Amino acid sequence: MKIKIPVLTVLSFALSMVGCRPISLVLAPRPAELRQLEGYASLKITINQQTAKSKFSFSVELPHQARLQVLDMLNRPVYEMVVEGETSYFVLSSKRVYWQGTTDEIFEKFLGFRLSLREMAGLLSGGWAEGRGEEPIFKGWTFEKDGHGRVVSGERQDFQFRVRGFDAGGHVPRQLTFKSLQSEGRLSLLSIQFNRPVKSGLFSQAALKDFALVSWEEIERILKNED
Repeated sequence: MKIKIPVLTVLSFALSMVGCRPISLVLAPRPAELRQLEGYASLKITINQQTAKSKFSFSVELPHQARLQVLDMLNRPVYEMVVEGETSYFVLSSKRVYWQGTTDEIFEKFLGFRLSLREMAGLLSGGWAEGRGEEPIFKGWTFEKDGHGRVVSGERQDFQFRVRGFDAGGHVPRQLTFKSLQSEGRLSLLSIQFNRPVKSGLFSQAALKDFALVSWEEIERILKNED
């Protein structure tokens, strides 16, 4: 996989805006049927011997919608990524601009490798089970499970992850490490809840009608200037 996106531009800006006070780790049991998940996580990623960190909130409603917000020290959004089916938006509300791309592109910009929304939900929740009688969701993946049936590692082409710990007695990963051709890092779950009612309008793109659509190069220039 050839990556041309300088992910550290995004994450370095986030690092300058994120405080150090941790969020309490309160993990709920994973339900048998994963429909929705929300919570907080932290990310540490290294690309070309440069390391950056960020903290973000996430709300995912499977199979098609999500909102991720990178937060500052007061837990206010610095920038956000919104997924609507196969279309996604990288939004800088303070500058009233946004970039539009595909869903796997938006996660490539954030993590350094391409993922579908369902695969991103699998990393955050540990919910890698296939639905019965459905078209396979995780094509091309190889998983390793432990004696409790939990996925402890996964691999697809040039990307792999390994779970470093689960919540007590559950299937939710507290922390996992990942590696691809271009990046490696650690994702730590700070809190998560499942299958809660979604706030009305959470995934709405109505505000974007007043924002300017710009290129990714322009987004990078704005982030560099802000940093």
